[in-house]
Amino acid sequence: MDSELAFKTISYGLVGLIWLTALALLWISMRKEARYGQPLRDALGLIVAALCLCAFIVLVAAYVQKTRSLRKISHRIEAATFDDKLPPWSLRTSQTKSIEPAKRQKACYTGRRSDVAIYMRHLRDLIVRPTLKALDPEIPYSQNAECLVMETIAHESGVGTYLGQYPDGPARGIAQIEEPTFSWLKDLTSTRYQSIGTKLFQLFGEPEHGQLSARLDLSVAFCRFRYFIVKEPIPDTLEDRASYWARYYQTTNDPQKIKNYIDDAKRYL
Repeated sequence: MDSELAFKTISYGLVGLIWLTALALLWISMRKEARYGQPLRDALGLIVAALCLCAFIVLVAAYVQKTRSLRKISHRIEAATFDDKLPPWSLRTSQTKSIEPAKRQKACYTGRRSDVAIYMRHLRDLIVRPTLKALDPEIPYSQNAECLVMETIAHESGVGTYLGQYPDGPARGIAQIEEPTFSWLKDLTSTRYQSIGTKLFQLFGEPEHGQLSARLDLSVAFCRFRYFIVKEPIPDTLEDRASYWARYYQTTNDPQKIKNYIDDAKRYL
């Protein structure tokens, strides 16, 4: 039995027992007074004492329950704080404690904002990072690649606010990929990048452009594939990645669009 439930049961049982005892004394006192004209001595004092004891038990029970509730909240906060320091989900095994903190990779973005379509930490940990790692080694995983994909999603769709190009454009998915681009990438998997085509088939079957809005992982995979075919390495800084996005993903080098990319990354991430 749960200790808290047992404590409540005992407390209520004691209160009930004391009340029954007080009522019994009162009944005996009334009977004795009616029959012999001699009320039970100190009956009133016993009843008052019983009431005070009941009140004391109730206050103690309330105090104990409040203390346990505060302790549970404290434990949850400590657990949440510790969870932020854990490595990626794929490493959260029974061996996590053996991993030295110095070897844990620093998170690309903390995702502390909650006023967005998709909570950024969930997007990173549950969609982007697992998908990028599933593509490895055919498409190697890297921290810069993860940051680039997340920034692209933040700018292109407002972190999943739009699953189609607003208001009625042809692009689909959180990475806003148009059908000609999708078909071009798909064709490449049957010629120059057959190993990647095999990997994509293993993960997604026969992908179609219309699935991008419903399958966030598919959208992430093709976004990463689009950047992978670029021979230039992914830059280390946000500003350089914004120019990289403009050249190879947006295919324009408009300074205003580069500024918008940077602003959206800072706004959403």
